[in-house]
This record gives sequence, structure tokens and C-alpha cells, in this order.
Amino acid sequence: MGNWTLGEYMIHELKDGELWWFTWLEYSDRSLSRMSGKAFEGHDTLLMTPWKVESPEERHWEEVEKELQALPKWSRTTYWVKLADIGMSGLMDCKTLREVPEKEATPIMLALGFKKVTDGSF
Repeated sequence: MGNWTLGEYMIHELKDGELWWFTWLEYSDRSLSRMSGKAFEGHDTLLMTPWKVESPEERHWEEVEKELQALPKWSRTTYWVKLADIGMSGLMDCKTLREVPEKEATPIMLALGFKKVTDGSF
């Protein structure tokens, strides 16, 4: 059980070991909405499922950013992938928060069950 930061995301573990991720959207009026989704670990990768947007919060981004900075960095996996209804991120490095080069990413993505499409992306 605990909380970690992974770039702009908070990773939260429930008592039963279930993982969730959270991030926030800031609107022009400075109100925030929280986005959340389930997360799973596999093949040294954190898989972040598609999200739902929750009601606006009475918080400002500065408060959220301060909270994220106080958390330990996620270190249980080397990589992460954020899935979305409209696509997904590539395989990302948890330490650098950058996309993993294709040569290194391909065998991991295939092991996770993703399939390449004709343009070479997953």
C-alpha cells in the first residue's frame, strides 16, 4: 500500500495490492479534474488502462504538483505504457520518462501481447 509519482501521474496501491493511476487536467478557469484508471504490472512494465474523468476538484495545479513532488518515484518496474481509447503511448522508461527506442521496445511490447501494425507502431 502506498503512493508513488511517475512524471505527471500518481500511482496508488490499495490494501489488496490493486493499482490505480491518477493525473489532473487544468482548465482555463484554473479548476482541475482528476483522471484515473487501473494499472497492472507485467514483464517489468506498468500498464495504465484507459481513464475516466472525474468531477472538478477544488484544488489548484500548484497543490497537486507539490503533492507529487513529495512522493517517492515509481521504481517497481523499468517501463510503463499508457493505454487509451484513441491509442496509447509507446513503451516509456520510468526513470527518464522518455520513449524507449524501438529496437529495445519491440520484444517487450510483443511479450505484453501487443501486435505491430503496418506502419511499425503498436
